[in-house]
Amino acid sequence: ENSQWLVGAELALIIGRTARRLSEEEAMDYVAGVAIGQDFAERDWDTNEQRWLYGKAYDAPIALGPVMLTRDQLNDVDNLKIETWVNDVLVQVGNTRDMEFNCGQILEYVSR
Repeated sequence: ENSQWLVGAELALIIGRTARRLSEEEAMDYVAGVAIGQDFAERDWDTNEQRWLYGKAYDAPIALGPVMLTRDQLNDVDNLKIETWVNDVLVQVGNTRDMEFNCGQILEYVSR
């Protein structure tokens, strides 16, 4: 089997209390903090299926952390620089301001 694993950093929102049916405006009030989650995708599954989910849906834990920043330590969760390094090589540079949806919109959607 031909497999190529891709890695990338993702913003992990740490929810501090039960959150249901949130509005975008109130969503960040439920966030206790943020951390970096290490996303892995199996490229063959990711590109050979019409739905990209198959490349990310596997039965294994993900790396999270090693630091959680609390809300009071953050100026703007929608403007955070995120980098991925593999064996001392920078392989990803991004910013949460470039996400398709902001954090409040994402939480509003997933809390429905």
